[in-house]
Amino acid sequence: MVTGPEICARAAGKDRAAFETLMTATKGGLFRFVRRYTGDDEDALDLVQETYASAWLAIHRYDPQRPFDVWLRAIALN
Repeated sequence: MVTGPEICARAAGKDRAAFETLMTATKGGLFRFVRRYTGDDEDALDLVQETYASAWLAIHRYDPQRPFDVWLRAIALN
């Protein structure tokens, strides 16, 4: 699985390539999630970008034993 514990642990350790892999694997689902709240494609794209930027800055707080996409959604909602 692309978002399995090993790649999540690498991302949590500030491995940029692992984080990019997680971004690629989760961007479609995150976009659809955010789009439901914004009602607008451009706003949703902006929020997805902001979410990934915030996630990278907070990656040290991510628990790799938990689902990465759920963590992203919490960031997006906040």
